[in-house]
Amino acid sequence: MTRQNNFEIYYVNDTKALHLINFCTNMFLYILIFTGINFTFIYCKINNIRKNIYHQTLPSFLIISFLSSTQQRFLHSFVPKNQPFLLIHFYQILE
Repeated sequence: MTRQNNFEIYYVNDTKALHLINFCTNMFLYILIFTGINFTFIYCKINNIRKNIYHQTLPSFLIISFLSSTQQRFLHSFVPKNQPFLLIHFYQILE
């Protein structure tokens, strides 16, 4: 586990575990979206750490997810333009 910029970053080397985490977090995100719960995401990219900050205040809670770019666009399409939307996206490099 590495700690950087107050984010806990976990490295998962097991492909099956990674797919399980991906499935569970995606289902959790979809439930949040379709139940209308207000949520905020933070986008953070490993290796070339950079942040896209669309919001000045810190989110009330953080969701860690493994999403493809298609899934990201899908989630963005559900978020109103006046609602801040940031995504935590940890890229996992499987050797």
